[in-house]
Amino acid sequence: MIKIKKIMALGIFTTMILSLQGCDPKDFFDFFEELFSPNVEVIRGTKTISGDGNVFTIQPGTTVRFKETTFGNVWGELVITNGAKLIAQGTAEEPIIFESPDIGGQITLKETASNESIIEYCELNSSTRVDVWNSTVTIQYNKFNTSSISLCKNSSPIILYNTFDGQSELIQLIWGGAYAGSAIIKYNIIKSALSHGIQLHTGGLYGNKRPILEYNNIEDCEDYAVWWWNEDDENDKLSISNNYIANCNSKTGVDTTGEQSDNVIYETYRTTPVEEAGCGW
Repeated sequence: MIKIKKIMALGIFTTMILSLQGCDPKDFFDFFEELFSPNVEVIRGTKTISGDGNVFTIQPGTTVRFKETTFGNVWGELVITNGAKLIAQGTAEEPIIFESPDIGGQITLKETASNESIIEYCELNSSTRVDVWNSTVTIQYNKFNTSSISLCKNSSPIILYNTFDGQSELIQLIWGGAYAGSAIIKYNIIKSALSHGIQLHTGGLYGNKRPILEYNNIEDCEDYAVWWWNEDDENDKLSISNNYIANCNSKTGVDTTGEQSDNVIYETYRTTPVEEAGCGW
């Protein structure tokens, strides 16, 4: 009993010291969470990895928990910038888990982040969002559970073999100078979106680049399966091919005419799902 009281007193004292030094008191508890759970990494507030040659590597089997700060309610965010690189490369047997138990979490690849970053065999849960600002990043074989990717400011990621389930705009954009570049979006499963399945935007300051959308299965979206808008030409349409699209935009059945998308032309279409699509684990 005396030992327990001493531990409690130490905890209270340490919390007070951290507060006086301007540190988040919750850092104390994060330290012990990571100490007793070696496969857990806590990101509270903003963690920035910056500089050429700096690599933030997350090992297979790790659980990353994004948490908000005590003061200011800043949500957990991992920022990669100024030449730094993110290597989040799990395996099918030991995926990396991203969780956001508080108000949300975010992985941000700034415009200056290394184009060699990779997010592979990860499970992103609880409204965890990946914001891609840099030219290229590979995002493949992941599960996005009520989580999303945002394409920002002419980014052109390679998005392959992922499974998206349940979110608003599963592959989306952020307004305010946010344009999809030459993104490659292939062999993904996108289902049960609360709004559009894929929302893309081009034109303006960052040119008129066009993404490639092929061999995806897009089903059961409340709004359009694919929504496209070119701010320089409202009559412009995006051509896509070999996608299986069904039960979107309040329609039932397989879409062969483009009525379940907006400003989109189906050059070719599928009447059966793409078997290879999705993360496969």
